Amino acid sequence: MNFLTKTLWIYLFCGCFVSEIVAVKVIAHRGAWKQCAIPKNSIQSLKNSAKLGVYGSEFDVHYTKDNIGIIVHDDSLKNELIEKLRFDDIKQIRIGGNEYLPTLKSFLKTAKHLPEIVLFMEIKPTSSPERDREVAALVLKNITQWGRGVPIEFITFSQSVARELLRLSPDVHVHYLEGEFTPSQIKAKGFSGLDYHFSVYQIHPDWVTEAKELNLKTNVWTVNSPEIMKQMILLNVDYITTDEPQQLLELLSTQAQP
Repeated sequence: MNFLTKTLWIYLFCGCFVSEIVAVKVIAHRGAWKQCAIPKNSIQSLKNSAKLGVYGSEFDVHYTKDNIGIIVHDDSLKNELIEKLRFDDIKQIRIGGNEYLPTLKSFLKTAKHLPEIVLFMEIKPTSSPERDREVAALVLKNITQWGRGVPIEFITFSQSVARELLRLSPDVHVHYLEGEFTPSQIKAKGFSGLDYHFSVYQIHPDWVTEAKELNLKTNVWTVNSPEIMKQMILLNVDYITTDEPQQLLELLSTQAQP
């Protein structure tokens, strides 16, 4: 019986969760979009996240050739890499309903009126470490221009992006997504935490405890199954990123009841 299985058995047998377990915070993956059938990574999904009362709203950022930050998950539009397209080439793309492809500027300006929510900004890798570093600098510049005072935590698969963010602004919170580093390695790199797929924590459940001992945050993505939500709650991760934020909030509320 492995550590995670044993832990689950103990808590299920007891029929309860200890009080600190329910402190996990909910992050809406690409905003709160699913139940309302609205576009992911949209201004409306960001606003819905705030209405729902989650801790944070995650979204994805790419930069165009002319250095305009746009909110979209995939790295290509119109069968071309976004970093090779100018904003004028794609600005008329509708993502659903009446909403056009949102810009980072519009997201940050919207967030200034939603002070109760934290933005979890995923900065997507580019085609080269050099461009990664340029994008990291652009993000910080744009936040200064349009998002001053907005609570933001950064997540990325790119070590180049993460290192440059910290070089330019040592106090920012940067969580690494890839999943190959132990908590001690994450600490040595100066990152703020681990933001790993749930399968990584299922293999290495002890990493959560180790991370807490090192004062690192633990996030887990993308958890949509109630059973895996329960597993991650039991591990006492700090954040759970999900496409089902309302379902997770309800689960946490149920488990918090005496």
